Amino acid sequence: MPYGTRYPTLAFHTGGVGESDDGMPPQPFETFCYDSALLQAKIENFNIVPYTSVLPKELFGNIVPVDQCVKFFKHGAVLEVIMAGRGASTVEGTHAITTGVGICWGQDKNGELIGGWAAEYVEFFPTWINDEIAESHAKMWLKKSLQHELDLRSVVKHSEFQYFHNYINIKQKYGFSLTALGFLNFENADPVTIK
Repeated sequence: MPYGTRYPTLAFHTGGVGESDDGMPPQPFETFCYDSALLQAKIENFNIVPYTSVLPKELFGNIVPVDQCVKFFKHGAVLEVIMAGRGASTVEGTHAITTGVGICWGQDKNGELIGGWAAEYVEFFPTWINDEIAESHAKMWLKKSLQHELDLRSVVKHSEFQYFHNYINIKQKYGFSLTALGFLNFENADPVTIK
């Protein structure tokens, strides 16, 4: 029996940061710092697969904090994510990293929800920052990107944009910040039949 394309129906938002004085080339911040950020985000025991940024309407109202679903996580499972994540080195002049994910929902001409889109944001800073700076920068750039997603498709905004962000002031040699949406439950669209 054929199955149609798969789409998520439950998601969670999460984030984490990590830092280390140790690392392996060619991207030393990917090794220890990334693992620490995954641990803080509570997704360290998944096999992470990145998505692009289109959200089915079934996710509207079904995006929860990671703490609501962590007890259901399966060690070694595949986790499909939309993730903003980057590392940096203080040796190269970066002393803070901010990451964020934003979500917009669109409606058709009758006001019916058609689905959504996500945008990812990463910014490096030459000095330490605080949460107010991290949040304001994330919202500013994500708002611009989300509005572009709607304008590109000539779609009207259905509801308020949603924003999630994280940041790190790097105190060691390397640092990493990530913000992510993870997808847990799925359904299948009707299979396609070509006649």
